[in-house]
Amino acid sequence: MEQFSTNGCAVNGTSDYFPDPLTAFKIRRMIDGEIKAVKRMTQVAKPYHQLFFDMEDIPDKGIRREMFGRFLEQNIPDLDLRIEILRQVSVQIKDPSRKKKEEEIEMVGASGTAYPFELIMRAEDLESEPVEWLWEPRIPFGFLTLFAGRTGSGKSLVAIDIAARFSRGQEMPLGAEASEAPGGTLILSEDNVKHMLMPRIVASGADRTKIRIMTIKAMAKFRLEDQTMLDDAYEASGQPRLVIIDPPANFLKGRDENSNEQVRSVLMTLSSWAEERSVAVILITHCNKSVKSETQALDRVIGSISWTTATRIVHLLGTHPKDEESRLFAMCKTNLGELDRSATYRIVPSDGSSKVSWTGYCDLKARDVEAKSRDNTPTAPRAEKALGWLKEKFKEKMAWKSTELLEAGRQDGHSRSALWDVKTQGLIEIRAKPETDEDGTRYWTWYVLPGWDRDESPPAQLDDPPLSAF
Repeated sequence: MEQFSTNGCAVNGTSDYFPDPLTAFKIRRMIDGEIKAVKRMTQVAKPYHQLFFDMEDIPDKGIRREMFGRFLEQNIPDLDLRIEILRQVSVQIKDPSRKKKEEEIEMVGASGTAYPFELIMRAEDLESEPVEWLWEPRIPFGFLTLFAGRTGSGKSLVAIDIAARFSRGQEMPLGAEASEAPGGTLILSEDNVKHMLMPRIVASGADRTKIRIMTIKAMAKFRLEDQTMLDDAYEASGQPRLVIIDPPANFLKGRDENSNEQVRSVLMTLSSWAEERSVAVILITHCNKSVKSETQALDRVIGSISWTTATRIVHLLGTHPKDEESRLFAMCKTNLGELDRSATYRIVPSDGSSKVSWTGYCDLKARDVEAKSRDNTPTAPRAEKALGWLKEKFKEKMAWKSTELLEAGRQDGHSRSALWDVKTQGLIEIRAKPETDEDGTRYWTWYVLPGWDRDESPPAQLDDPPLSAF
């Protein structure tokens, strides 16, 4: 049926020119197929009209179109289908982005489907490569690393301390070797920039010329899987090699953080982005308030199990079981080597803020983090009163503008610092998220998740409300 030649090939015995045997093969597969329904006309026409652009050896589009028309008449009896194919060809010729789309096509499958990526890799063409480390063996470049801990464990301070050391080209904590020359960091954080984040960055001694922070307006729009926006922020930040996202659940935007399928899909996209750019990504998330002796360390991470399965290394941060002033930084999972010993640190005051002071290593494991529950730890009288007041407010509704909540507390006799103590000490797992009013005003929302009060039966309206409504 086909007549292949050095310069081209004929199809179905015609003398029409097509540039190569591959094109003829695609045509043959399409001709052998059967058009089963008129409603699939557009989909059926797509692979045909691409053949017009495959005829690159005929630069004159007029001659090319005439030859293509003859081919359609000889091989496609359905007039409507021929018209649809020619319509798509006409639209593509006028489309200024067509050339870019063609350049994005990496391969065409046996079905004639074009893909913007390769479907397989050949093992014989590949070489193994060593892992590059920001902090060996705890934080690798090109992968996702998870920090998980209760509020008040200092997980954000640890991340900032690492970013500060990286910005100065200084050795990592406890004498670990510096990764490379000083590097930059991009931070996406729920914390107030001027009153919380910047004081911590200053206290850590970071080179601020190498630290970039995504704006609250940008964070209100950003989704974890939005590679275009992430790329733009990455380029605007000078291509930093460390990205800190605190917490990633803030940027799911309508996806369920408890859904394995939805979380894994998002994290696979983010992981691919990190690998392509050799960027270390630290995700900072929360742990359950209640700690039971039989609970596995990885199971303490709030939300879908995909938060721990889709990240390559997971660290648990929390209170030392024998010293409430000390904290543990414990590896509980790694796919890139062996688990390292747990590190210990303290949170110390510094210039009106706080920073991390590393104190050494210990033989405690991730399961020992928060092993002594703080549920029965006495709290200051003002925090006890603020705790009871906040519980009642969150029973009224599960999301509040932070300014409204703090003002209501002040009017009822609870200081701002007392309410913050409840949040930072993890007496209630309160989360924060940037929101936008209808008039464009930006603000923070404090909210809790279903089942937040484990000591009492949850009220009937515990469905997580849309935060944009507040």
